[in-house]
Amino acid sequence: MNKRQELQIDSIHRGVLVLKDLPDVPEWSDVRRLRDELSARLATLKTISVAQLSAKRGRGGASKEIDLARRAIRVKHLIPVARRGKRLFKHESKMVWALSVPPARATALAHAEAALAMAKALRPHLKFCHAEGFRRGFLTELRTAGEQLRATAKQGGSARSTLVQSTWQLRVNVREARQLASILDAELCALTLRAPPHFESHGTADRIVNAWSRAIRLGKPLGRPRRRRAAREESPAPQV
Repeated sequence: MNKRQELQIDSIHRGVLVLKDLPDVPEWSDVRRLRDELSARLATLKTISVAQLSAKRGRGGASKEIDLARRAIRVKHLIPVARRGKRLFKHESKMVWALSVPPARATALAHAEAALAMAKALRPHLKFCHAEGFRRGFLTELRTAGEQLRATAKQGGSARSTLVQSTWQLRVNVREARQLASILDAELCALTLRAPPHFESHGTADRIVNAWSRAIRLGKPLGRPRRRRAAREESPAPQV
């Protein structure tokens, strides 16, 4: 939620509080209905904003964890295994390709897949690798690190998709809440124009409309303003 959306939601919330106690007369039925719809929309916006905030926090923590795990698996496992393995299997093109290390800017999922591919390629040659100086248990550590990084990367991707979806839902619901507030404002103005006699005795309509006008501060909708078309000047007739 950006600052503009936060201000708009807060303004609509103040307007709904102003309309909390309305006269129980038939003339106010439309206003009560619109108020209830706006209150339900505010509850939906609150739920979406909470989901967006939790997804943003989860994405921030997960991104740091993913970046650290990506660097760790690259330095501790991928580069040492690839350097020694390519020297041992330099005459086998498939093994050299399987022992390739992703670029440093590659995603964490790419590093995890590379680690699992290395572990799968080296599994049939495990005894040969131990005989050539690879320490015991390196293959298990490589596979475990790859599986853990893949699970962490998928978790971060889930938080990212939740954040995108909640941001889109928030934008749509804020726009619909603005439209409801505009309709409600027009309905309140219509009540003041009709002004039945019992409204004048109590001054209810004027008081509520004035409080509503002070509470609602929605601002103008964003967007590029339309350009006015310049009037075409008639060219003078050619002189003969």
